[in-house]
Amino acid sequence: MSSLLKDKIILVTGAAGGIGRATALAAAREGAHLALADLDLEGTHLTATLVAGAGASSIVLRTDISSAAE
Repeated sequence: MSSLLKDKIILVTGAAGGIGRATALAAAREGAHLALADLDLEGTHLTATLVAGAGASSIVLRTDISSAAE
C-alpha cells in the first residue's frame, strides 16, 4: 500500500461497480478512508469487502445523488 492518500477521506459515488468500484479500490490502495455511496447496497457492500481486503476502512451509504434532498 502506498501512502499518497494516507488518512484522507474520500466520497466515492457509484461505488457498487464499474468506475466507482475501481476508484474506491485505487484510493484504498493509496491509504484513503472511504465513504462508499450507491443505490445498490449489495454491490456497495461487496466493494466495502474488497476495500477492506486492500487494507482500508470504509462506510456504506445508500444514497441517490440525483436527489437534492439526499
